[in-house]
Amino acid sequence: MKDKLEVFSIGTQVKLSEDVFGIVLGVNIKDNNYVSYEVGWWNGSSYTEQLFHSSQVENHGLPLKSQQIGFVSFDSVGKTI
Repeated sequence: MKDKLEVFSIGTQVKLSEDVFGIVLGVNIKDNNYVSYEVGWWNGSSYTEQLFHSSQVENHGLPLKSQQIGFVSFDSVGKTI
C-alpha cells in the first residue's frame, strides 16, 4: 500500500488568524495521517512557537511551498507491499 500526503514545507509562511502569520518550523505526522505543524511567529517583541492541527493553518497567499511525502508498507519479512 502506498499513501501520499501533501504538507507545507518547512519555511513556508502560513496564516494563523486574520492578522497573525507565522513560519512552519516542523511537520508532525502521526497515525491515520494526522498532520500538525510547529509554527513560530512574532507578536511585537515576543516570539512564540506552538503546534497547530493542519486545519488551523492556511497558505498566506504566497506561492505555495508544498512537499509530497510518500509512505510504503512493508510485510513481516521487510518486502514492500
